[in-house]
Amino acid sequence: MKRSVAIMVGAFASLAVLVLLLWTAITRYDLNAELEAWKLIGGVTNPADLVEWMPGDENAAVIYGQVYDGLIGIRSDAADILNDPTAPSADLDALIEKAGPLIDRLGEAASIERCTWRDGSATGIDTLTSDRSYLGHARLLALFLAADAAVAHRDGRHEDAMDSIRRMFKLADHVVAVSGIHQLLTSMAIDHVAFRLLEELFRDQVVPRPVASVRERRYRARLRRALLADGARGLSIFADPSFLPAKHIFLGRSFDRDKAFFVRSMRVAIEAIETPYYERRTPSDRETPRWALISNWLIPYMEGVHRSVAGAETRLLLFESALELREYRSHNGEYPSEWATPDDPLTGRPLHFERVGCGFVIRSEAAAESPESSMLQWQWN
Repeated sequence: MKRSVAIMVGAFASLAVLVLLLWTAITRYDLNAELEAWKLIGGVTNPADLVEWMPGDENAAVIYGQVYDGLIGIRSDAADILNDPTAPSADLDALIEKAGPLIDRLGEAASIERCTWRDGSATGIDTLTSDRSYLGHARLLALFLAADAAVAHRDGRHEDAMDSIRRMFKLADHVVAVSGIHQLLTSMAIDHVAFRLLEELFRDQVVPRPVASVRERRYRARLRRALLADGARGLSIFADPSFLPAKHIFLGRSFDRDKAFFVRSMRVAIEAIETPYYERRTPSDRETPRWALISNWLIPYMEGVHRSVAGAETRLLLFESALELREYRSHNGEYPSEWATPDDPLTGRPLHFERVGCGFVIRSEAAAESPESSMLQWQWN
């Protein structure tokens, strides 16, 4: 009996292998054709081709590199205080005072429009980007700016609070200048904190000057650039001599098929950016074949990325709608009982508006079912 079972298991295993080999044989991945298609959408094979050289005095990364050096002495205490919502005000005030010079330098960085993190004039930047530690530094700097804005708002220095919020948005811009999915997600996380601070200012009836850079945020364009950069980095890994032994493991042809699959997947991800999130098919996984081992390691989980981008677009629409409602109130003395809202990038349905007391609530229908509900609604009363 056991022998019969073993024979059956062996037969099924052999059949599975034959099916896999047959499927692999008939599924064509023409590497040269995929590389040509990649170039047609603006893709490159060398990440350096995506980097714009600029002199040090025009590169905000030079200042960030100096600020990061200054963080070394205070970052451990800072992280404990800034991440603790119950931290005493005195500790926060002391920290902000100690970090004053760094915050001032961030103001200098915010005055510089351009930023690249791969420039010989930016001392130490290459080292920072190599292990992504600069993303952790950027998050910490965003917390410093958020705390500075909160303290300024508490003390009635609303313009100073707005200056810190503007620096946060510019920091987010500069972070994504590196380009890549990790950088994009970090940038959007900084944006989220900045929007929450804006909401606090509005809730307290503080009407800040227009924040032009907020309305100019184009998350899909940033996603496209991030995917182009990650595609180029992935191709550079495939070309790395250290992967030559893998070519023997993959028997050459399979290695090229894996590379072609990677290029096709990144191209398809870029072409899908303009498809509304609510029309996208939700995959159960990344649907990467098991034989594409390197691709499986390199290709990002796009479903989560697309949702994050759609959520960021929704948050931007909420902000713009809130500005329009505040403008309406300034001319009419009160908020309207009804309001025509734009379609939500997450659901495809109009944002929900409701008059509440002397204020209003405007939210996405996805807020009720999302763990990110705080970023999908604005409530001013």
